[in-house]
Amino acid sequence: MFWETEPGTEIRPQSELPDPKEGVDEPEVFAGFLDAVRWGAIASADPSAFQSPFRAGIDIEDYQLLPLVKALRMPRVNLLIADDVGLGKTVEAGLIAQELVLRNQAQKILVVCPPSLCLKWQREMREQFGLEFEIVDTAHVHRLRRERGVGVNPFRSHPRLIVSMEWIKFESQMRWFDEFLPPDPNIYPRAFDLLIVDEAHRIAPAAVGKYARDSLRTKVMRRLAPHFEHRLFLTATPHNGYPESFQALLEMLDPNRFTKGVPPSARERDAVMVRRLKSHLRMVLDDGEQRFPERRITAIEVAFPPEEQELFDLLDRYSCLRAGSANTPAERAASRFIALLLKKRLLSSPAAFKHTLDEHMKTLEAASRRPITEQLVEQAAAALDDEADDTARVSEQEQEALALVAGVLADEDKSPRAGDSTAPSDAAPSVLDQMRVLADERYRRADARASRLLDWIAETCFPDGNWNDERVIVFTEYRATLDYLDELLAAPRPGWPSMTGRVEVFHGSLGAEDRERIIREFNYNPLKTKVRVLLATDAASEGIDLHLACHRLVHMEVPFNPNRMEQRNGRIDRHGQRSGTVDIFHFAAATGEDHALGEDHAFLSRLATKVNDIRDDLGSVSSVLAERVEARMLRERNPGLDVDGLITDWHDRARTDLERLKQEFTADIARVREQYGASVEELRLTPASVQRSVQVALRIEDQPPLRPSTLDRPDGPVQVFQIDDLAGTWGETLAGLQNEVEDFRLPVTFDPEIANGHHDVAYLHVGHPLVARCLRTLRAQVWGAAVDRKIDRVAVRYADIEEPVAVGHARIVVNGSDGTTLDEVIEPAAVRVGGRRGRLNVGETRAAVTSAAADPVPDHVQGLYADQWDRVRGPLEQALETRAQDVLDQRNRRMDAKRADEEARLRGTLTDLQASIQRRLDELEQSEHVEQLRLFDTGERQQFDVDVQALRDRIGRIGDDIDKEVEILQRRYEVRDVRWFPVGVEFLIPEDTR
Repeated sequence: MFWETEPGTEIRPQSELPDPKEGVDEPEVFAGFLDAVRWGAIASADPSAFQSPFRAGIDIEDYQLLPLVKALRMPRVNLLIADDVGLGKTVEAGLIAQELVLRNQAQKILVVCPPSLCLKWQREMREQFGLEFEIVDTAHVHRLRRERGVGVNPFRSHPRLIVSMEWIKFESQMRWFDEFLPPDPNIYPRAFDLLIVDEAHRIAPAAVGKYARDSLRTKVMRRLAPHFEHRLFLTATPHNGYPESFQALLEMLDPNRFTKGVPPSARERDAVMVRRLKSHLRMVLDDGEQRFPERRITAIEVAFPPEEQELFDLLDRYSCLRAGSANTPAERAASRFIALLLKKRLLSSPAAFKHTLDEHMKTLEAASRRPITEQLVEQAAAALDDEADDTARVSEQEQEALALVAGVLADEDKSPRAGDSTAPSDAAPSVLDQMRVLADERYRRADARASRLLDWIAETCFPDGNWNDERVIVFTEYRATLDYLDELLAAPRPGWPSMTGRVEVFHGSLGAEDRERIIREFNYNPLKTKVRVLLATDAASEGIDLHLACHRLVHMEVPFNPNRMEQRNGRIDRHGQRSGTVDIFHFAAATGEDHALGEDHAFLSRLATKVNDIRDDLGSVSSVLAERVEARMLRERNPGLDVDGLITDWHDRARTDLERLKQEFTADIARVREQYGASVEELRLTPASVQRSVQVALRIEDQPPLRPSTLDRPDGPVQVFQIDDLAGTWGETLAGLQNEVEDFRLPVTFDPEIANGHHDVAYLHVGHPLVARCLRTLRAQVWGAAVDRKIDRVAVRYADIEEPVAVGHARIVVNGSDGTTLDEVIEPAAVRVGGRRGRLNVGETRAAVTSAAADPVPDHVQGLYADQWDRVRGPLEQALETRAQDVLDQRNRRMDAKRADEEARLRGTLTDLQASIQRRLDELEQSEHVEQLRLFDTGERQQFDVDVQALRDRIGRIGDDIDKEVEILQRRYEVRDVRWFPVGVEFLIPEDTR
């Protein structure tokens, strides 16, 4: 382009106040435009105001705002959200992430979660918060390479990413991070802004043996976490019973407060941790019983036939033979592993037992003696227990574990011991053969529990022979049991209705589309979808919501680890459950069953009931409890392993002073509600104002308008809107409004009360793609020359004032020394237009603007005030300049105070940590703990030595860390200048001049 030859060229300032003589908007249009601009400015320096709750398409509870309030008061967000299962940790994390994005404090975000939750995180962040995330996996990498070349780095391809913790834990994936992560993670700004880890207990060191050792997941997070400015860890079970493991988790979250090997103080722990339980909220909230239904635990009684008792007795005999002949630690560990594995499978189903028994016998026959340690056996057992079983017969992980222990047991079966008539070489093969015969006979027939389950499903879902609207979930640990039950349910039975489409199976090997379809249809209105029974493995026990149309859940087997059982229960015992009760079922022996099989089921039944009583602190006791359950099931008669006594003691110790809790919680909730109300008032975010802005944007873009409509409901009709097809790229904003089950476009509402708890309408919040597009369209009008101007940005409005005033609205931006935006606000300044001169003070200006109406003003009146522009323009610009300087002075004082406060807290925190580490090192030098650790196996001893050296290194770095952190704080809060950018002009005239 040649400037000299272009027609109609002119030089304009970068931005200027609009001239009323060029055009005046209708008051309604100006009000919608001004709201859009106001909502786009974020007061990032003010922790008392927030916007993310208004940009979320969900029913937000007041208690879910507490983590957000706590996070905004942190100089660096390091927060462990450890709320109970089903209270909405994902929502709480999304609110914080959205707020940090809005405040320009987080652009590069990484979510790390279990594989089964990647799609859920992507969907919920998009639909609930309007945040787009890319899932990085092998398929994504291959696609990127095809599109951008083989040298592309997937972790630099998008600012917001989701990755599976199982995929990222390998060195091949970590090499991509090594390409751009700096050697020193304390370089500011850091490589990433926000790290979110879901199910964060999985990254804690593995609880195997006597000392917690770093897993692959732990090592990866230790490398990655320091490169993130903010960190959010989410887990319902933060403590696995191993103090070192919990300390390591806290250290990854906030190394300035915690370090592994040093017990955290209650004060420091509470500073970063948020933990609420449904049982507490039921009691401390006024409407707690309505928000959180009562959980009922019920046993389904079963009478076990003699042939099942025989197989169970044979397994006990085989386990006893193995235990009795084991001499070395490795042999004892291997024998114990086999006994537990077969016992768990038999307590699940004949099919699960047969497949594992066959694999055990096959590996024994092919095994040769190998030098294997006790540690390797324990690690194999822990790895198998950590993974959900989603292989139809025997998983690869289980095959490897069975082959490993077979190498330990090989000599036992091939070398009889003199004088030992109970050696496995004499009796075990015979017992194995007897078990195989019985297993082969029964593995495809319904055992007593499966038969009782089928009867219970019939009683619940089709008592009169026809399907009703009730839904049930049946959980099992094993895919083999899942397939076994699916086959039994599919078989024709006299008097049963057709099962076609009524039963769905959910396991980790399902494709993403099938998973989403099953969840969607199971949660949908039962009058519209056929599914009634969901058979699920533990792949569905983490992070999946199944509560919208179901309140009954059956445990096919009671897991020995109570955390796993609680995770399952949390699929239906969640915020948003509509039933007054959540009903949990498990199996128990019928009265009078005094054989070993009946006793074990009676014990597990008591366990299921009593574990529910200690949900308050289940994480802290789960590992200890699981160990005692295993010992009890293996008949290890040790009085010190009493399970009932442990539960009783823990229940007594975990009792909370509910009156104190209620007082504290009531005060917190009151502050949150006050802060929420203040934000609503400051932003003027009402359903009517959002609706107005959307209508204005659609109008100026020549898109079809919203059509008022009525939605009939049992409690009366409600007013909603219908949206027609939008042209061009606007059509993409309607994608989330389609009902995917019945394939129609939902009506919409801007009122959260109309949407709350209902699925017949879509809620258009400020962050919804359609609303966000409308607001961006209106805000773009500020720059005039950059777009085709469709709004004049000028209005004449009536207001509750005594004399006419001209009001200029400006976007005032406070910049930091490094060029970042420290604060951004939309501020008005006003000057008088009548006989008196001078500008209004801040309070008078805000009162005048707030009272402005959107009623039409006659054209001739608008013209009278437009003619005054040349006279008031100069004073108005001066008033805006003065207001900008006032804002700068206020922010300077606020930033100075905030920096001083945070520096003092930082120095105190790191000094306390230094003292705590030194005390811990002194204790280790003077105690017997070090001597005891020398008795551990090599891996545990090495891990301990590494941790102790890390303590020494950490204490030596604290002085440097203080200097670095103080320097970062000074740069973060150093104010450079203030700039203001004109937004719009309005003339306010007294109401009595109408």
